[in-house]
Amino acid sequence: ITLGDQWAWKANDHYKPAEECIRFLVRSAGGNGNFNLNVTPMPDGRFEERQKSILLKIGAWLKVNGDSIYSTRGGPFLPGQWGTSTHRENKVFLHILSWPEETLRLPPVQQTFRSARLLHGGEVQWKQTDGGLEISIPAPRRDPLDTIVELTEETAK
Repeated sequence: ITLGDQWAWKANDHYKPAEECIRFLVRSAGGNGNFNLNVTPMPDGRFEERQKSILLKIGAWLKVNGDSIYSTRGGPFLPGQWGTSTHRENKVFLHILSWPEETLRLPPVQQTFRSARLLHGGEVQWKQTDGGLEISIPAPRRDPLDTIVELTEETAK
């Protein structure tokens, strides 16, 4: 996608906020895609401060949350209105972009999980049954941009 409204630089262009770009990135990773954000220099080769500011915000978010994006694949949960999931090795990352209800209910998957926590620490109320996975996090502990829950799979013995 383009950061602005077109593929070339334009004075006073409207730029997408960093939060919108991060959501595009998260949804791309959860869909097994990749994400290319087009930024365009001014005619003299410099980048606008507004563009730099947005890119720095995206970079800061990735510095904190990159484990849930870098070297991951999409799934095992299919993307939906709620958000998407990524996985790597024995970790599954739920990117909850929207809470449809107080409790997020996801369909059953083949993996069995032994723990769930917020990516940066913090308890998560969760339950996995034959009917699927339920996740509850009090509203004050949710991130309005992307609440990331790290699930750890049971390892085979």
